[in-house]
Amino acid sequence: MIWLKMLIGALMVLAIQMFAQTRFFYLAALAPLFPTFTLISHFIVGTERSPADLKVALIFSMLGVIPHLIYTFVVFF
Repeated sequence: MIWLKMLIGALMVLAIQMFAQTRFFYLAALAPLFPTFTLISHFIVGTERSPADLKVALIFSMLGVIPHLIYTFVVFF
């Protein structure tokens, strides 16, 4: 399983680099937001922990979007 995570991470870095060099450079900013890592983490928590633990992880994921949104606004302005 660890090799799969490493492969996905490497592919994500390559995708960001490739998008940044095209005329569609703005897609490089969207690539990290693609839910690949979120899907993997929720799958692992959902299969190895209780449903209550999965709910806690989901709420934490939702709250984690707030700092990213604040960062994006700060950089924009």
